[in-house]
Amino acid sequence: MMLDAAASQYWRTVALSFVLCEVLYHAAHAIINRAATSINAVDRATLALKTVNIVHACVSGPVACYFLFFGGDAALTGAVHRARALDYEYAPQLFSSHVGADQALSLTCWTVGFFAWDLYRIGQWAKGGHAEKKLLIVHHVLSITVWPLASLYRVAGPFLLHYEYTELSSPFLQLRWVAQLFCGRGSRADALASFLFALAF
Repeated sequence: MMLDAAASQYWRTVALSFVLCEVLYHAAHAIINRAATSINAVDRATLALKTVNIVHACVSGPVACYFLFFGGDAALTGAVHRARALDYEYAPQLFSSHVGADQALSLTCWTVGFFAWDLYRIGQWAKGGHAEKKLLIVHHVLSITVWPLASLYRVAGPFLLHYEYTELSSPFLQLRWVAQLFCGRGSRADALASFLFALAF
């Protein structure tokens, strides 16, 4: 069975996002290999991955913020205001209505591609606890599974955009790792990045 036009475009964009992430990763890796010879090869590869993470967050977060608060969609703006006012009677419509559906459809495909790419590059993830890595894998797999369904069925638009909006804090989390790599744990740079992440989150 052939996909309809919206689904076909969505998955083409997912694939394009994956490819762009991989191209950016190799470009960043090549630059880092030449410029950051003081750190080991594993950390250089992780730094290249962090670069892609930062670029993704610096695009998806602000775009979602624009859609939610400044995009001029009266229905979406109204939904955001009613959600912030804890309007319980309106709450089911945040999921079941088509509010924010076009915006979610246009944005989540890029992030789904990024999540798929991030899983593909799992070998370059920063060293961390086993439980933390498992949680991140579950997060990515669930998002890759659920976000396209919600987007293509045009439901839960405000929720999807909110999840994208929370990416605004992600660059500071990635920069915290960079600060620890170059300046050490507990350094002023580490403390500043941690503070900014907590503030943005």
